[in-house]
Amino acid sequence: TVGTKGSGNGQLFFPRGIDVDRQGNLYVADAGNHRIEKFSKDGLFIAAWGQYGKGTGKLLYPFGLAVDPTYNIVYVTDPANDNVVSLYSTTGTLLYSWNLAPIENNQYDGGGGIVGGIIGYGNGDFVVATAHKLTRYSILNPTIDNNQNGIPDSLEN
Repeated sequence: TVGTKGSGNGQLFFPRGIDVDRQGNLYVADAGNHRIEKFSKDGLFIAAWGQYGKGTGKLLYPFGLAVDPTYNIVYVTDPANDNVVSLYSTTGTLLYSWNLAPIENNQYDGGGGIVGGIIGYGNGDFVVATAHKLTRYSILNPTIDNNQNGIPDSLEN
């Protein structure tokens, strides 16, 4: 058993997405505490990260989580946070965050709706589940944004 109820280090409150890295470390989307927690393969607390709030780079009930063992990236979906998807290093450094399905006039943009589950392929690609579709993205060449819309070309479908 890993964790107990609460908000301290190593404690959880409504954990959601979980995954492991190559070393067997466990990552948890700790939704009720608005953070990501990392535990050793033996269940010992290693680290926690995330800043409560709305907007890119913040966490508000994170839901989906996947670890890319090749690139050491933790992918996180955050549907309560205006459908933000964030990429972190396995040490908790925020690498990139963007609003995948913006909400305008209290309605989703029709681009798939609410973000949910996420899975990493281990090669820099990941798939995000939304209300009615699955979309594959890639982290390769993440700084190229030819159409200047704020989303790297490799992260657009």
